[in-house]
Amino acid sequence: MEQNFNTVRASVDGKETTDNAIEDVLKTSTDRAVRQAHYLASKQVGVAVATDVVALAKLRNEAARKLGFRDFFAMQLALNEQDETWLLALWDELDRLTAEPFRAAKARIDTVLGARLGIKPDEMMPHDYSNRFFQEAPNLTTQDFDKPLADKDIAREVARFYRSIGIDADPILARSDLFERPGKYPHAFCTDIDRQGDVRALMNIKPNQSWLDTSLHELGHGVYSYYVKRDLPYFLRGEAHIFATEAVAMMFGRLAESAAFFQTMGWIDEATATAWGPAMDEKLRSQELIFSRWCQVMLRFEKGLYANPDQDLDALWWGLVERYQGLRRPANVPKGAWAAKIHLASVPVYYHNYQLGALLASQLEAALSVQVLGGKPYEPAALVGNARVGAFFKERVFAPGASLPWQEFVKQATGHELSPKAFAARFVK
Repeated sequence: MEQNFNTVRASVDGKETTDNAIEDVLKTSTDRAVRQAHYLASKQVGVAVATDVVALAKLRNEAARKLGFRDFFAMQLALNEQDETWLLALWDELDRLTAEPFRAAKARIDTVLGARLGIKPDEMMPHDYSNRFFQEAPNLTTQDFDKPLADKDIAREVARFYRSIGIDADPILARSDLFERPGKYPHAFCTDIDRQGDVRALMNIKPNQSWLDTSLHELGHGVYSYYVKRDLPYFLRGEAHIFATEAVAMMFGRLAESAAFFQTMGWIDEATATAWGPAMDEKLRSQELIFSRWCQVMLRFEKGLYANPDQDLDALWWGLVERYQGLRRPANVPKGAWAAKIHLASVPVYYHNYQLGALLASQLEAALSVQVLGGKPYEPAALVGNARVGAFFKERVFAPGASLPWQEFVKQATGHELSPKAFAARFVK
């Protein structure tokens, strides 16, 4: 399966294409036939691996039950020190908090994108959105947020930002594989090779806003691993929890949606920042709401997958997509399209940690506001050039590694237990 994800390339009209090319079409094309062809092409790898994902789910269940667990889903949560009842209750609370704000945000997205495509809002289909899973927010303005980055070396610029806050990401970039080439793994990740400083990222960087976000995100993972205290025992020389490193990565990734951050980094002038600010703020808020709903789909699908791998998984998937994302199942979507999401095969029962990371990211922003910014409201641009930001992360977040239970770590780093309060205060309005 991993070989398929590494090497299977989507094909449109008999011609091979790339993930980046598909994303470009979905972001820019107004030809619905072209959009649909590329959207369906993005599902081809899912069709290729779906049967194997089901077979692997059964093997994972078999192994989990031999160890006394109900199924693999329950085992993974236990191994991650996450109580299933607590997690599902949290997801229900997030559903209640985000359902109406998401509905309103999606209604605006449907109106704007529908007008661009010449269709009514209620005629929108999954291929009409700017992301193949509808896990990212589109740009609803005519402003080109990619334009200021078109001539930038994104990796160099991101490293410059991290240096400005007293964090050195250059050793990570020096060992990393950053750009697209034929046959290369088309996604992005960061890995700690030896827990002694050899940290590397794999990306396929293009000079645009999406890859600015991804580069900030992956190097967020990287600097976390790089600055864990190296005198800790080997098995404690890692992140406090999976979602803790996701929180750091997501918090820094959010900077890519700030016009003030663009200005402070010298990419746009003050007038442009003033003009772009409201639209970029709206895009970030929509992004967080959209992603929260997408995480509802992923957690609940995986719970269902491991509860009964023999059920109609296509019906389960599209039922959840409709319930939580408000999208209709396309008539011509192939069976097994759900398996195109690589995490289901390679990183099982993990995706909910991204949303937990989003909650913790908001708590870290609130903590920075109090502990570093002198009680002023959190502002992304205020981070640039502020060495106290780097000191906060190195001392309060990175250094402890896994030496504390995650509940204690969260409280020590942010002053509060993990909850949706800070997330809701910023994004649920």
